[in-house]
Amino acid sequence: MRCLHQFVLPGIMQYTLKINYTLNIVPQNDPYYHPASIVAQSEIRVCSIGVISAMCKQKSIFFQVSRMGYMREVCVGPDPLTPELAAHRGYILKNSTNALFLEVPFNVIGYVSKEISLQSFFGTFALTVRDVRTLRVEYVNAKRCRFDPDETVGKIVLKDPVNVGPNR
Repeated sequence: MRCLHQFVLPGIMQYTLKINYTLNIVPQNDPYYHPASIVAQSEIRVCSIGVISAMCKQKSIFFQVSRMGYMREVCVGPDPLTPELAAHRGYILKNSTNALFLEVPFNVIGYVSKEISLQSFFGTFALTVRDVRTLRVEYVNAKRCRFDPDETVGKIVLKDPVNVGPNR
């Protein structure tokens, strides 16, 4: 037996279970077949946008995104968050059956950095949830974290072409 399912209306799933009863009539042992179907409809709630939680770590921001309705997607800026995008930008993306885990190191594309000093700087990273049909943004979770520069940040800054010193 196999249960068939299909969308009959937006947000309405119909499940159909086809059953074939077979009876043997005795004493002739003649088979008698009786087909039947069980049909049920269920509302699929697409309004759930899930829950996005974020936490500051020493050199990154960690996001946990609970499962959402099937018509939603998580984006970084205008781009859908895919394994390819994560790998290309240096994000650490892990997927489980219950949630999506994203770790974003502070030195990758997507951060907005402010209040930069030699002692610290603040980085903000935002995830958006949007409707895949209309592309309308439904939820934004932006996390702002304070990061302390170390020798790695100093090296990155020194590699940037900056007009410093008497040879301007």
